[in-house]
Amino acid sequence: MKLYISETQGVASILNQLSRSSEKAVELVFPEQSVFFADPENLQLLKNQGILLRKELSVISPNEHYVQLAQRLGLAAQVKTEELLMIDEGKEERQPSSNVPGSQEQEIEEDYLVKESKKEGDFTKRYFDLGKPVELSSQETPIEIKRVPEQANPLFHEQEEQQGDDKTDNLPLFRALPEEEKRPPIEDDLKTAQNRVSRASLVKVASFCAVVLVGAFLYFYLPSASIQLFAQRQKISFSFNVSAQKNASAVDVEKRVIPAQFIEITKELSLPFEVKQKTTSTQKASGHLTVYNQNGTPQFMVPSRFQSSSGNIYWSQRNINIPAKGSLDIEVVADKPGATYNLTCTTKAPCDLTVPAWKGSDNYTKIYGKATQAITGGSAGQGYIVSSQEFESAQANLRTELTAQMQKELTTRIPQGYKLLTDANHSDLADVTSTPALNNISPDGKATIQGKMSLSTFAIKESDVKDLVNVLVKNQLDSDKQPRPETISTNVKVNTVDAQRVSLAVNASEEVAFSINIDELKTTLVGKSEEEVRKILGDLPKVQSAQVTLWPFWVRSIPGNVDKVIITVK
Repeated sequence: MKLYISETQGVASILNQLSRSSEKAVELVFPEQSVFFADPENLQLLKNQGILLRKELSVISPNEHYVQLAQRLGLAAQVKTEELLMIDEGKEERQPSSNVPGSQEQEIEEDYLVKESKKEGDFTKRYFDLGKPVELSSQETPIEIKRVPEQANPLFHEQEEQQGDDKTDNLPLFRALPEEEKRPPIEDDLKTAQNRVSRASLVKVASFCAVVLVGAFLYFYLPSASIQLFAQRQKISFSFNVSAQKNASAVDVEKRVIPAQFIEITKELSLPFEVKQKTTSTQKASGHLTVYNQNGTPQFMVPSRFQSSSGNIYWSQRNINIPAKGSLDIEVVADKPGATYNLTCTTKAPCDLTVPAWKGSDNYTKIYGKATQAITGGSAGQGYIVSSQEFESAQANLRTELTAQMQKELTTRIPQGYKLLTDANHSDLADVTSTPALNNISPDGKATIQGKMSLSTFAIKESDVKDLVNVLVKNQLDSDKQPRPETISTNVKVNTVDAQRVSLAVNASEEVAFSINIDELKTTLVGKSEEEVRKILGDLPKVQSAQVTLWPFWVRSIPGNVDKVIITVK
């Protein structure tokens, strides 16, 4: 059997038409567009009704999307174009569809806003009309009596044609059926028919009861109401001072103290720079050496000459007294300017120097010098001098580079949940030197500058500041108001900084909302109609606006069960 569904036919009309059908297998033919598929819940209701009525349902439509939805739900479905549907209409009588106005399906959720205004238009009413039952025309159906073609009576035995008249005359005119082939009494047929009628009646009664139970379940258990209230609000703004201390472990509201994290970083760096100021170079090389005395008595020496293996002479700069069997470090300067007096000396390859004045005596081999560091600075001719301007420029570049490296490392040192107070940063550049030193000569115009920088700062938790703000606001509120921590806004500035704490100026604001007794409001609203709910919520001075959702679509009032009413306040 086929049921042809119109474009505007709603779920209630279709279920009603399906219930009146006596056929077990029903094909529901939907057009290209149908309001029935506007809500996916309609297919589930259709499937449930088919199960209750014990009908085999299938969906036919030229719309592939409708067919896919039915197949996902487990219903038999197929796509047929309009031409195929017209051919089917010619083969099978088309079932009338409900055209009762008002059967179009309604949205499941019903939302409306309750504002301060009490005008009729503030609420939107939505109605769902199940439609009038389709009136069935009564007419007499003629009973067609079909005649059965005459057949050979099974009770009679056909005579076999045989040759000869003598055998034909002796055949019996009829034969009796065996005992097991005898027809049962008519009373047994009547009882069987009565049993079938009784079973069919029971099935119909059971189906009707199931439909009633499902309807009662849907009507009494499903209805629910969700009410979202927007309470009247006020904004409170104020300013206060707070001390962030690195030794504090928790927020102290009375003392206005919050914990702070102290972060300190130290870095050393060496950068090359170029010396461009030219000068005439007449500089003597200089350095340090160690003088050894292998005699058993101390040896006193006035400023004396020391000679390298290349023959260059270097002079000690003061009187010295070398202990017996001991050594003494002294400073020496080359006898003349020039780069030839520069010596490359290391610990592994020291430079040996002798005292020419003792040549030919025992002291010549027992008193001598060794240089384990380079003797440098000797130059003659054109060179480049390290001016104060070039030194300061190199120092500024050193500070910039060190600051950038330390800021990058600082971001990795901030604990999770903390915010850096950039205004509390303190940096110090120290031990800055250059090679060659200031006002000294670089033969090739190349020089390096080196130094060390220390950076210290504080970090705080924004949540600690907001917790402090929320408590301060809450302490000033009446019992009919409550703070809303999610609306807190803060602006923090640094006043003073020392090694242990940082003083902060905080500008803060927070919204407060009027308190609403949800349990009492639920009790007031249960069972109320839409008009009554609008008036009750509109008269509440603490409510700015409201949004109400009723479910399912047929619900027209707040459910009578308090547990089915959910109220949230924002």
